[in-house]
Amino acid sequence: MTAVGSDLHLIAHLAAKTAVATLLERAGHPDQRLPGEHALLGLRRQPDWAPPFDLDRTAELRWLDATPPRPGCPTCETP
Repeated sequence: MTAVGSDLHLIAHLAAKTAVATLLERAGHPDQRLPGEHALLGLRRQPDWAPPFDLDRTAELRWLDATPPRPGCPTCETP
Protein backbone atom coordinates (compact mmCIF):
# COMPACT_ATOMS: atom_id res chain seq x y z
CA MET A 1 0.00 0.00 0.00
CA THR A 2 1.08 3.55 -0.45
CA ALA A 3 0.77 6.33 2.10
CA VAL A 4 -0.82 9.71 1.54
CA GLY A 5 -0.32 12.78 3.72
CA SER A 6 -3.07 11.89 6.18
CA ASP A 7 -1.53 8.41 6.69
CA LEU A 8 1.96 9.60 7.49
CA HIS A 9 1.32 9.82 11.25
CA LEU A 10 0.52 6.08 11.26
CA ILE A 11 3.78 5.31 9.48
CA ALA A 12 5.71 7.63 11.82
CA HIS A 13 4.25 5.97 14.94
CA LEU A 14 5.11 2.51 13.61
CA ALA A 15 8.66 3.59 12.73
CA ALA A 16 9.20 5.18 16.15
CA LYS A 17 7.85 2.16 18.04
CA THR A 18 9.96 -0.18 15.92
CA ALA A 19 13.13 1.85 16.58
CA VAL A 20 12.50 1.99 20.35
CA ALA A 21 11.66 -1.73 20.58
CA THR A 22 14.80 -2.61 18.60
CA LEU A 23 17.02 -0.49 20.85
CA LEU A 24 15.47 -1.89 24.03
CA GLU A 25 15.82 -5.48 22.78
CA ARG A 26 19.50 -4.91 22.00
CA ALA A 27 19.95 -3.39 25.47
CA GLY A 28 18.79 -6.64 27.06
CA HIS A 29 15.02 -6.22 27.37
CA PRO A 30 13.69 -9.31 25.56
CA ASP A 31 10.08 -8.39 26.38
CA GLN A 32 10.38 -5.60 23.80
CA ARG A 33 10.96 -8.02 20.91
CA LEU A 34 8.89 -7.29 17.81
CA PRO A 35 6.36 -10.06 17.07
CA GLY A 36 7.54 -10.64 13.49
CA GLU A 37 9.89 -9.63 10.71
CA HIS A 38 7.38 -7.93 8.42
CA ALA A 39 4.58 -5.56 9.41
CA LEU A 40 1.44 -4.89 7.42
CA LEU A 41 -0.34 -1.68 8.32
CA GLY A 42 -3.84 -1.07 6.97
CA LEU A 43 -4.07 2.40 5.45
CA ARG A 44 -7.09 1.97 3.17
CA ARG A 45 -9.34 -1.05 3.71
CA GLN A 46 -9.47 -3.39 0.70
CA PRO A 47 -11.70 -6.33 1.72
CA ASP A 48 -11.28 -8.21 -1.57
CA TRP A 49 -7.50 -8.48 -1.30
CA ALA A 50 -5.90 -11.87 -0.78
CA PRO A 51 -4.39 -12.87 2.59
CA PRO A 52 -2.30 -11.60 4.28
CA PHE A 53 -3.29 -8.22 2.81
CA ASP A 54 -6.97 -8.58 3.78
CA LEU A 55 -6.84 -6.27 6.78
CA ASP A 56 -10.21 -5.47 8.37
CA ARG A 57 -9.78 -1.84 9.42
CA THR A 58 -7.65 1.26 9.05
CA ALA A 59 -4.55 1.24 11.28
CA GLU A 60 -4.75 -2.54 11.81
CA LEU A 61 -1.27 -3.96 12.24
CA ARG A 62 -0.44 -7.55 11.30
CA TRP A 63 2.99 -9.06 11.87
CA LEU A 64 4.36 -11.83 9.66
CA ASP A 65 7.32 -14.13 10.16
CA ALA A 66 10.27 -13.99 7.83
CA THR A 67 10.21 -16.40 4.92
CA PRO A 68 13.23 -18.09 3.37
CA PRO A 69 14.80 -16.20 0.45
CA ARG A 70 13.38 -17.09 -2.95
CA PRO A 71 15.89 -18.15 -5.62
CA GLY A 72 16.62 -15.28 -7.99
CA CYS A 73 14.95 -12.64 -5.80
CA PRO A 74 17.10 -9.45 -5.91
CA THR A 75 15.53 -8.15 -2.69
CA CYS A 76 15.77 -11.16 -0.38
CA GLU A 77 18.93 -12.91 -1.59
CA THR A 78 22.33 -11.99 -0.24
CA PRO A 79 24.26 -10.05 -2.92
